[in-house]
Amino acid sequence: METLIDMKHIHVSEHDLKRYNLGLITEEAELADLEKHLLSCPACMERSN
Repeated sequence: METLIDMKHIHVSEHDLKRYNLGLITEEAELADLEKHLLSCPACMERSN
């Protein structure tokens, strides 16, 4: 999973959000990490919509 870093937080990359939304992330560990992050990060959750 690629990440974007701002001053205080690490965020999911646009590329990985697109892969997630298209259902292209099939590795369970990567999917679990991404979903866990989305649940705890309103900024990434909003970007994923």
